[in-house]
Amino acid sequence: MSTGPCCDAAPTSSQIEALLREPLVRWPEASPVAVREIVESADGVSAAILAVAVDAASLERRDLTEQVMAALSKAVASTYPAWLPEAEHLAGPGGAGLAAVRAICERVAGSTDLFGPFLLAAAEASLCGRRVGVAEFAREMVVRQARKLILRAYGYGRLVVMIELTGIWSAAQIEVAEANALWLAGPGELTVWLFGTPTSCMTRVPRSSLYDRMPASDPPAMPRAAYLTPLRGRPNAFSRAETQLEAHLSRLPWATGRAWNQTWSSGVLANSIRVDLVWSREKCVVELDGPDHLNTDKYAADRVRDRALQREGFMVLRYTNDEVLGDVARVLDELERFLQERRRFRVEET
Repeated sequence: MSTGPCCDAAPTSSQIEALLREPLVRWPEASPVAVREIVESADGVSAAILAVAVDAASLERRDLTEQVMAALSKAVASTYPAWLPEAEHLAGPGGAGLAAVRAICERVAGSTDLFGPFLLAAAEASLCGRRVGVAEFAREMVVRQARKLILRAYGYGRLVVMIELTGIWSAAQIEVAEANALWLAGPGELTVWLFGTPTSCMTRVPRSSLYDRMPASDPPAMPRAAYLTPLRGRPNAFSRAETQLEAHLSRLPWATGRAWNQTWSSGVLANSIRVDLVWSREKCVVELDGPDHLNTDKYAADRVRDRALQREGFMVLRYTNDEVLGDVARVLDELERFLQERRRFRVEET
């Protein structure tokens, strides 16, 4: 167990990798959003992040472990069929599709270390548009197998579960939460990072220049939604704005050429930038901003990203999630007009 890293330069990949090797890390003062951004933009770091906010009041209904398991279940369903690519073109819960999925699962389980019954249950639930049911499996099995499936989808080596403790926590609640976190980091083989309420009994990463580089926590005005590192080439299933915008774009001929959640870099030594949606030929980047983009550090980081993209000729169009969900017709109209203008300009140039 260790206390994580608030300075002038971003931590190096090797420093981040060292923290990823710790099963449990406590970040009592850092911003989880800023830490997530740094980890995901670091070159050479192959880790997916699942972030969950747990409010003190919610522990009256479910303990922290149950809440993380629910998020893992959603993550498994949302990354299907990336962890079972053989089922990529199977659609719907009909008999033929279900039979084909069962045959695929039997074959995959026989050639991997995946547990066949869990793999089949996860595939069937995902095919039918449900979250993975976990009641019939032991907790250790659920966490361990969910981790394997998620990492199989990304091709990464580590899954970091970032848990942000929000609200007012009693000493007894903190003790329970830390015990839950320790359990998750054990049999579940997860890397668990705890943010929020400071504690006295958790071993901390030695305070260092790495910690000093991490921006301080900026308490959210409202509870953060769960977050999962987006899969390259797909809208983020944890983002209702992304999935709904893609549902509209997929039916529009002018929207061809788009790509979701791509990474871009201006050079070998520059940090990578992940963009929500891009039309590369038209040099158009679309960013969809949730409430966390009002966070001071996140807002400043967004401006830096935008300038880097603009220097390379990209136009960055930003919309809030509320704009996409509440007035998608206007968003689509603006995107179409901008893309068609860029295309006309390219034709005229040639």
